[in-house]
Amino acid sequence: MQEMDMLNRLFRDEPINEDSLQQMKMGIMNQILAKPMDFQAKILRTQRRKWGLLLLALFLFAGIGFFSLIWFEGNWLVREYINILSAFMEDVKAFGRLRVGLELLWQQYVWSFLGIAFSWVLFDGIHHKMFIKD
Repeated sequence: MQEMDMLNRLFRDEPINEDSLQQMKMGIMNQILAKPMDFQAKILRTQRRKWGLLLLALFLFAGIGFFSLIWFEGNWLVREYINILSAFMEDVKAFGRLRVGLELLWQQYVWSFLGIAFSWVLFDGIHHKMFIKD
């Protein structure tokens, strides 16, 4: 009550006793020091909240859009899915032949590739040990 009276006098431009004003300042400083405000944490919390709301709105919009697409164009989507799946199965057959060819090449040339890679790693390591000085 005394602080409110003092604040009322302060805003009415009435003179205030210097000791009372000093006590009020000390009381305010004690309150600030007892519960300091972490502004960086508040800023980070606000930014996280903003991005969280944006992400929530994005998910909500995507969900409503996907639901609308299925609701209104469901039959067309099923037909297109079947067409894409059949085309994919044709591609899988072609990839199967390609895979057999790659396996044949791998069986033929794997030891050559491994020999080249091993010698590269070995000689590169020797080269760096000879020229790096501590």
